Amino acid sequence: MQAERLDRNQWKQYTALMADSGRFVDMLHGVNWQDGLNLDVANAVESYIAKGRDGISEGISGEGFLLENAKNFHVPAIRGAGSQENRITLAAARYASEEAAALVHYVIALIEYTKLCQPLRLAKQKVEKLKQDLLEAEQKQMEKENEIQRLKVMEASLHTDVNDNDHRMVDISKYTIDDLPRLKSELEEAQNRFDTAAVNKSKLKKEYESCQTRLQAAVNVTQSLYEMDLFDLKEFKQRDQSARPDDESVCLSDLEDQWTKWIAEHSTHDQTLTNCILAAAYMTYCSPFDADLRRILCQKFVSFCEQYQIPREADLVFQPIPIDAAPKTSLDFSYTLNNQSLDSPGNTARNNRANSTQITTLAEFLYNPIELKEFQLLRLIATDIMTENGCIIMADAGLHAWPLICDATWYSIEWVRLFLKNKKLIVVRYHQLRTQLETALSEGLHLLLTDCDTNTVMTNEKLETVIRNQARFLSSEKPFKLQIGQQEIECSPKFRLYMHTITQPVCIPKELAAYTLTLCFHVALNDLEEIFLGRFMAKEKPHIDAEQYALLQEKVDTLKIIDPLRQNITNFLASDSLNLLQSVEPTKRLSDLKKAYDEAIEGSHRVAVQEENLFKTRNSYRKLAQRAATCYNIMHYVRQLSSEYVMPLEHFIDLFDSCIFQSEKHSMGAVMTEITKNAFITIYRTLNDRDRRVFAIYFAMEIESFNRRQNQQLDSNIPTGEREFIISPTWAIALLQKRGARLPNEHRFWSYKKPFDWMTDEAYQNLQ
Repeated sequence: MQAERLDRNQWKQYTALMADSGRFVDMLHGVNWQDGLNLDVANAVESYIAKGRDGISEGISGEGFLLENAKNFHVPAIRGAGSQENRITLAAARYASEEAAALVHYVIALIEYTKLCQPLRLAKQKVEKLKQDLLEAEQKQMEKENEIQRLKVMEASLHTDVNDNDHRMVDISKYTIDDLPRLKSELEEAQNRFDTAAVNKSKLKKEYESCQTRLQAAVNVTQSLYEMDLFDLKEFKQRDQSARPDDESVCLSDLEDQWTKWIAEHSTHDQTLTNCILAAAYMTYCSPFDADLRRILCQKFVSFCEQYQIPREADLVFQPIPIDAAPKTSLDFSYTLNNQSLDSPGNTARNNRANSTQITTLAEFLYNPIELKEFQLLRLIATDIMTENGCIIMADAGLHAWPLICDATWYSIEWVRLFLKNKKLIVVRYHQLRTQLETALSEGLHLLLTDCDTNTVMTNEKLETVIRNQARFLSSEKPFKLQIGQQEIECSPKFRLYMHTITQPVCIPKELAAYTLTLCFHVALNDLEEIFLGRFMAKEKPHIDAEQYALLQEKVDTLKIIDPLRQNITNFLASDSLNLLQSVEPTKRLSDLKKAYDEAIEGSHRVAVQEENLFKTRNSYRKLAQRAATCYNIMHYVRQLSSEYVMPLEHFIDLFDSCIFQSEKHSMGAVMTEITKNAFITIYRTLNDRDRRVFAIYFAMEIESFNRRQNQQLDSNIPTGEREFIISPTWAIALLQKRGARLPNEHRFWSYKKPFDWMTDEAYQNLQ
């Protein structure tokens, strides 16, 4: 083959194609050669094949016609000399390979077959042309006959006319030449009326089509907004769905009725009156108490609102939740009510109340969802109790006194640090306070005093002055002078004071409690669980923790896009000049807003799916956090033996870090055992000899209860109540009766004789 016939790129394409033998064979089989190859293709292929001397009697290749006896044809493998123009020959192909010879043989046979089929191809083409000519002639003949028929009908219509009044055929022979002008004028007038009617019809048709388009676009946008849940219409949707369960379509009248009802219910201040009262009462009176007492007081507040006929709204900040409404697997729950909130994530009492009013927490009432997510970005624990405590600390303008945080775990210090991470904060122990107070007052900094001695705070002249003048810092807009001790200091209104103590709220002196906002920073079992789980992920699984934090940041950014879009759509719909049927522009504007909203929602759903996967991975290590939380939570009750038993959570976290170090090298059971052993030894060493035995028994009971819950070996219908029995057998029996457990009340137990005289009747009864 001549080098100048193909360029290099084309030759590479050919070689690459032929390298895939299967594909090349399929391509050859796909060639349509029944009537021979295309003449241009055949001539192009033939130009690459060497010809014989005459090229006629000896075939194309000079070896004879290959179609004759092609089965027995054989070409010896002889190195071909320089043939004419280096064209392809069978001998050269045979020398290359048997496959190449077979391929060349096949191609030459196709070319010879094409030459033989050429007369047949020409004959078929001529037949097709004759058929086409015949079809055109028939069409022309039919058109000619139709024209003749039309002329005949027109000629017959010249002798008749139609009366417009009675639509009867009339004879026009009575008209004369004098009637021609009048008939022409009537014809022109009728033609003008017809043209006007045709124009009006066209306009009406276009207007109708435009109205149909606008109506369909408006319906589509309205239905998409209905599905978007722009307002909280779930109640109305369920009501309408129950009224017509088989009809899934949404008509505009139904949508208008639902929005009208929603606006009517949310257009008055009564909707927020009860919530404001409950929130204010909670932040004012409930802060010194633990979670259970807060709930009891909230129930009292709600009953007072009902007593004085204050409007009760659908979403209450604090909905009274009966204790029995919470699902319990054993009597262990009765013991953990004191250290676990009914609204905590680990408890489903608030979430599982089907067909009941939705409960809005204090944080959800005071802050929007974006702000709550931003608090999580600060690494703040998002459990209900921790968030409620944080709401009191964060309520800067609503505080009537400086917060005094009662926290034996010392975790509130870390919480304040995280919350004020972006602000200047001075943390100093109360007994090490020197000039930090003056510096914070003059520069407008936040000051956190830790481990305050509540008995001596009001005797400190400087602190007493700052505590008593708290209102001036909140009401002033400009710096003011204040006499602090022996000197006068220009105080900045940006100054804030936080005080921490390990003293219990009931032990706060009256003179200090009167001028401070006492806050019981109660850390529940679920809060500890989240703290330890977050610590484990940050230390041992930093990549998962970083990915989860990045997704949370992306979720916050998405919410910041969704919220303005929702507000823009609401404002656009509330416009008085909005008319979706008058113009397409409002519909187009709504469609653009809805499209942007859908894109943001889709991004939010994608983040939610990724978060769910990470949440499942995170939960696989929850047992470690639960064991650590159970061990540390015992210290909360050991304090009942002596108020001096205090272990800061920070110290226990250091112990937890040492136990989980390189946890991937050990099984989860081994790590849990290590946590349990080290926690027991550490706490045991801090106790005196008298309390160690009580602690050991209680520690064993807590671990046993934890293992029973983890292994799910406890039958929910047969609660045990061992801990309650140790405290008081009568209390245990009362709780068993309240839980509906089957008690040994058969007569045969009472007929048994007491075996020992020293055993009391009550003890023997409990033994049954």
